[in-house]
Amino acid sequence: MKTTLIMLLLCAPGVVLSGVYQWVDDQGQVHFSDQPVSGAKEIQLRESTVYTPPSLPDSTAGSPSNDGDNEQGVAGAYDSIAIVSPSPDEPIRSNEGQVNISVELIPGLRAGHKIRVYLDGTQASDDLDSTQISLQEVDRGTHTLGVGVVDANGEELKRSETISFHLLRIAAPKVQPFGGG
Repeated sequence: MKTTLIMLLLCAPGVVLSGVYQWVDDQGQVHFSDQPVSGAKEIQLRESTVYTPPSLPDSTAGSPSNDGDNEQGVAGAYDSIAIVSPSPDEPIRSNEGQVNISVELIPGLRAGHKIRVYLDGTQASDDLDSTQISLQEVDRGTHTLGVGVVDANGEELKRSETISFHLLRIAAPKVQPFGGG
């Protein structure tokens, strides 16, 4: 109960209009109150911290044009691309052969650009406009995975490091025909 009161008082100092007082009773228990008691001392609470994010610059002012005359500037705009999930050498259990991929692209994907997925060195799907990707029907075993960002013409602008993962699938048992021999 005391901890809850302390947390409320510390989290909402603007709500508390009067002072906060602390005292110790005869049994050594520490008490807090908004009313002064004999022997209590007033506690000075810190002001709450308020974060105000800076305003974003106008996205149209000073941005490179997207009509192809500044393609090098757009290509250099990607600081990094990385596979966040699966992690390197991660074992993935999926009897359906599903592999969920999460890509981190800094800055985010620009208009007209897409993500290309490479599984075992070959393109695994159509170019996608999402950084959350799900591959289906991947065979069991160890695979390599890489991703790249491509422009509207399909030219690769940046590629991630390749990672390995291990897909674990239960092999379907061979079924003998009924009564067969």
